[in-house]
Amino acid sequence: MRTELTVDGGTKQFGDTVVLDSVCLSIDRGEFLAVLGPSGSGKSTLLRVLAGLAELTAGTVRCSADGERPRTGVVFQQSLLLPWLTVLENVSLAGRFAAHRDVFDREYPLTLLRRFGLDGLAGRYPNELSGGQAQRVAVLRAAATRPRLLLLDEPFSALDPATRIDSRQWLSELVAELGATVVLITHDVDEAVALADRIVLLDRGRIRRGWRDVRSGDALALRDDILQQYHPDEMAVP
Repeated sequence: MRTELTVDGGTKQFGDTVVLDSVCLSIDRGEFLAVLGPSGSGKSTLLRVLAGLAELTAGTVRCSADGERPRTGVVFQQSLLLPWLTVLENVSLAGRFAAHRDVFDREYPLTLLRRFGLDGLAGRYPNELSGGQAQRVAVLRAAATRPRLLLLDEPFSALDPATRIDSRQWLSELVAELGATVVLITHDVDEAVALADRIVLLDRGRIRRGWRDVRSGDALALRDDILQQYHPDEMAVP
């Protein structure tokens, strides 16, 4: 299995506050990794480092053997859709930028919307969407560039439980379609167990524990094992 990204001794400080503390993490190509942890554990900072949106104070991030940063799609907790663009225009947004203009497949956004049941929304504007619809559109916008690496920062955290469960299944189907490497940031144990190939638990900026081969094991036993380690009130950074 080829490695997509490797973080070696990753440390990130803001003033005197250490947010990531000597993190060592390798992510295999095609893997779905869930980074689990409470608010303040450094999850979102780690995702920003992986996306190239933040630099480490110390340590390194290395890309795969070819040395090039993989084409990356990022989805944040808020959909951040442009309100003056329709759904189709939002999903097609990357095609407007010089970095993607020559390689962007302009037919693919509509294909994605059809494939994942959102083509009926193509002409709507963001203020006409439900929260769940907006987040799915945001994920498809990131997917429209055919990324090799998809980074998700709790994209469904604000949704009601029923919508969130539906969105998990939808995301699972999308990831299978893309064949991308995925890193999902979440504080939800059930979400991590339902979606990931591997789970790591982040505690005060350090990786406290990891679980491999998540899909091949007993989901209920795994959930119980994680919950024994995961105590958000004790782990969260003040």
